[in-house]
Amino acid sequence: MEKRRFQKIIVWNRKRIIMLILAISAFGIVFGLLISRALLGLEEYGFHFNVSLCILFFTIFLVILWLPMFVAESQISDIDEHSMKILPSYPLMKKWKVIGYILCNDTIEPFLRVIPFQNIQKGVFDAMCHASGMLGYSWYTYRLTLYIGNEKLPLYIDPIDNGIIMPSGFGGATLNGRHDRKDICNLIQMLRVNHVKIEDPYGILDALKDESVPLYEFLETLDIKKRY
Repeated sequence: MEKRRFQKIIVWNRKRIIMLILAISAFGIVFGLLISRALLGLEEYGFHFNVSLCILFFTIFLVILWLPMFVAESQISDIDEHSMKILPSYPLMKKWKVIGYILCNDTIEPFLRVIPFQNIQKGVFDAMCHASGMLGYSWYTYRLTLYIGNEKLPLYIDPIDNGIIMPSGFGGATLNGRHDRKDICNLIQMLRVNHVKIEDPYGILDALKDESVPLYEFLETLDIKKRY
């Protein structure tokens, strides 16, 4: 195994949250202005609108709707020789609690779950496929399902390999960097070194190890049921 750690991907902090709020707000202001101008055309029919309030409400609506979507879920935050840290899948209101805590304390640590390797019976490494309806491409997400006692815990390692200019496949938007082939292979190898049995039913690991294999094309050849 290469002497290199599995790179962190969840590095949310106060600065990133604030920058994201500002970006969503800027988007909301621009499109709120366009919507307001369209609504002004209804004044001739007796409807009256306050442009400033329309822009304000639309911007607030977008922030409330979109901000929790950027809180990645069921993704690996960090991994060492003893355990792995993940951000579990939280309901919407809990995601707002996570956001609020980060804004106040500039850390996400209390919301991360630590899973010791010794508690994992086995893992299954495969991929999920979502039909995009965009340019004919599919969305793929690498998935590592851990079996811990009676619990089956899916982890979405990296929503990548989605074709040209495609959004993330699942598990939240990937804004903090992506795991490359070596990262993912090192993750699986670290688990195996720590006596965690990993099943690879589609042979994806072999494709990851071979730099000459185009991953998107390889994933397209697999018999993975598409989700719509």
